[in-house]
Amino acid sequence: MNPALTRLTSDLAEAAGTRIPGGRPALEPTAWQAWFDLVARNHLAAWLVQVASPDLRSSWPVAVRRELASIHYAVLLDSMVRAREARRILDALGRDSVEFIVLKGAGLFGSLYETFADRPMGDVDILVRDADEAARAARALDSLGYLPGSGFQGHHHLAPLRSERRLLAVEIHTNLVTPGLPAQALNGVWDRSIEREFPGLPPVQVLSPLDACLHHALHAITNPVDAPFLRDLLETSRLRQALTPEEEAVAADRVRQWGYEAWIHEALRLATTCFGTAPLSGFRSRARMVGFWAERRLAWPDAGTLGRRIGMHLARTHIEAMLLRGSALNLPSGLLPILISGSGRALSTRWRFRRGHAWTAPDWPSADVGQGRLLYDTGSGEVHLLNAEARAALDAVSRGEPAPEPVVRELARKGILA
Repeated sequence: MNPALTRLTSDLAEAAGTRIPGGRPALEPTAWQAWFDLVARNHLAAWLVQVASPDLRSSWPVAVRRELASIHYAVLLDSMVRAREARRILDALGRDSVEFIVLKGAGLFGSLYETFADRPMGDVDILVRDADEAARAARALDSLGYLPGSGFQGHHHLAPLRSERRLLAVEIHTNLVTPGLPAQALNGVWDRSIEREFPGLPPVQVLSPLDACLHHALHAITNPVDAPFLRDLLETSRLRQALTPEEEAVAADRVRQWGYEAWIHEALRLATTCFGTAPLSGFRSRARMVGFWAERRLAWPDAGTLGRRIGMHLARTHIEAMLLRGSALNLPSGLLPILISGSGRALSTRWRFRRGHAWTAPDWPSADVGQGRLLYDTGSGEVHLLNAEARAALDAVSRGEPAPEPVVRELARKGILA
């Protein structure tokens, strides 16, 4: 791991209550910007500021502490609005007697997170029994103005539902993964679900602790390459740490019932590598491209060289293939089309720069936070956090002035520049 990532994983582990042997790694002054970029890109600032000890916070440079505090304040204000919308969504489902389990981020409140301000949230994920119940849930949310977007057939959740307010998306799942868990395993997930208090609402159902850990591991390893991978791994680590001995004893059998042993093993192995999480016994690892790409994702704090850009696009292409086709492409099968597609994407981006492509900055709502900027994508509902360098580059593009190519490339890769 690069120095910034090594220091950040150590800080995150300490904040979560597990010290990595060897103490805090030293970090050169010039590397703190990379540390901060990793925190911002993985949406970790709010939680880190909230739970870090005074001793840990004092080890960060003053400028870093100031920027983290600004982000925390902005997330706190944003979370008030999103929390209210999440309650409206869950309340509408409850009024129509829809049977559902709250998944992923929203399902972690009350266990890993105390408040909405600790974890920025862009959507609400729920699991329902079958397609008929999914249709009932969609009709219940229609009264709030949530309408389905475009999607693809055969996936484990419907196309995300969005409203004109663009505060949150809603994903209605009929399974936890594609291809789906076997019926017996999925029935077990429902039988083991537990009640949890949700602020301002009657108790809602969430996954049992072990099922939540395994689902989060699976979600982390199969999530698109632009997702907050480090945060997903940290949450997997914290969920694993909270398991009881009884849950640990049945974990390996549970994963075999699900049929995703190699994938979940890779996520747990990476959680151990990054945060010192105790491994679960009884897991067997097999070489899969998903594990290979996951390691590469951890090693890419930037995409400044053509080689790294090609690697990023290779990973993206493979992960998209898994999500769309519902299958993992094992080495060496499927490698050639992935190589061609991924390399083509990277080279086409490079060619656009070489021929002087005229980039266009979006007309999205924004708020300056310290030296950075929060940018709200009105199309997808995603909130982008730009550091000072990216903010300056975006302003330069808006004025029709030249900007640093690596920064503009990163903004284009994230869909901010067109």
